[in-house]
Amino acid sequence: MTGITPERAVAMVVFFVAWFARYEFSGSGGVRAYRVDDDDGDYARRLRATTAWLPRYAFALAWSVLYTLNALASYAYWAHQQEHHNGTAVWLLWLVNLAANKLWSTLFFDRRAASAALADIVVVLGSALALVALFAADGALAAVLLWLPYVAWLLLATVLNVRFVMMD
Repeated sequence: MTGITPERAVAMVVFFVAWFARYEFSGSGGVRAYRVDDDDGDYARRLRATTAWLPRYAFALAWSVLYTLNALASYAYWAHQQEHHNGTAVWLLWLVNLAANKLWSTLFFDRRAASAALADIVVVLGSALALVALFAADGALAAVLLWLPYVAWLLLATVLNVRFVMMD
């Protein structure tokens, strides 16, 4: 009779903690974008004008997929780290990225501070790019490949944030 080994149980916990942290703590910006009502006046008008070429549900769908990929990347790096006994800087930078991502959602959606959100997204993007570089330097190819779609979406989000600020 085979069961779940302690190592597999720990791996499953690491994945689910990483997924929960990314999805819940980061502020679910995609869901917030979907919930902006026309009652929000000029802010809603500018948001719709900036993202008119995307269906409203695209952000919620994209962030759900991206947070799952982030969790898989985190797990892939964690598994890689178990063999190589390194990675403290990566996990600290991961936490910085997580906090900056949460701050962006708060600034952009709750505070309606698009310019401040733009400054913050530079930190989110910079920390994401630094994580890719650290994953690559450590030889964690799976983590790099799983993290790249997040970087691509952040580039798009940065462009949209710039356009939004320019409309003001």
